[in-house]
Amino acid sequence: MYIGYGINEIPTSNAKPIDQAAKDNLLALSRRYPHFRLARLGNTHAKVLIKDSEYAVVGSFNWLSFKGDPAKKLRDEQSIKIQRRDLVDSKFEELRLRFT
Repeated sequence: MYIGYGINEIPTSNAKPIDQAAKDNLLALSRRYPHFRLARLGNTHAKVLIKDSEYAVVGSFNWLSFKGDPAKKLRDEQSIKIQRRDLVDSKFEELRLRFT
């Protein structure tokens, strides 16, 4: 499993407690499971989810951080699901290289 994060080149020095707790929990998992790769990539705004060679979802929606508000104006977020194995594997390999 690979999880990459970080929108800024330099880490935020005043992270919110909930954000720091999430990072600490992920770090603990990465130490516990040898095949879990966690990396601060920096300079990324990409939202990419890949499940094995089965599919990839690439888009703009902040899956884990956007809670939404029905009282606010609609925010257009879009993603695309790719199920062609060669394209999914190619996208994975492109991103995997950032973890080395």
